[in-house]
Amino acid sequence: MEVIVRQAMMNVIKPKIVFVLGCPGSGKGTLCGTLARKFNYRHLSAGELLRKEKVKVGSKYATTIDEHFRKGVMVPAEITATLLIRAIEKDPQAELFLIDGYPVTKDNFDYWNKMMASRVDLVGVLYLTAGEEVCRERILQRGASGSGREDDNEEVIRRRFRTYWTESMPLITIYQKQGLVKEVDSRKPLEALLKDVEEILQELLNTHSTILEKEM
Repeated sequence: MEVIVRQAMMNVIKPKIVFVLGCPGSGKGTLCGTLARKFNYRHLSAGELLRKEKVKVGSKYATTIDEHFRKGVMVPAEITATLLIRAIEKDPQAELFLIDGYPVTKDNFDYWNKMMASRVDLVGVLYLTAGEEVCRERILQRGASGSGREDDNEEVIRRRFRTYWTESMPLITIYQKQGLVKEVDSRKPLEALLKDVEEILQELLNTHSTILEKEM
């Protein structure tokens, strides 16, 4: 009977999620992309999903996304969550989903908890810190090098930073109180940063596995 119960639980194991948060320009996308390639994790960038949807022919969300991007304000929570959920459902067997740049507003946070909290396991939150000036310089350099992103300019950057401090930081505080946050200094060279984060992710996954075994 115990074997049957264990097998049933294995069949309903939820996707494992790590949110990767930090100031715009803190290196979330670069870090997640590198980790995904190295460990075959699934990297989902909220911003990249929105950018692809914005240019997708026939998308009912394209105009709304474009308008919000140009103003440097957050896209409605339902749209971002819908795109993330769609991407997760395409790859349910992935070992780990690294979701960067999400959630960034209370609306994001509330909508995700309403729609997905019971369907996934949030194993941790990586919080990348680099300092606003470092991040601003990175974004401007990215724009100067031809990123093609309409939000890589000084005016939009100021609005994005303001949104980050007023709306995103309170969410990080909530996750800190829940014991989920692992803070990492992302000013480090990528190789050193990867070493730190690899150790953190392994610790999070080991802890999650231990919890699952106890529940079985």
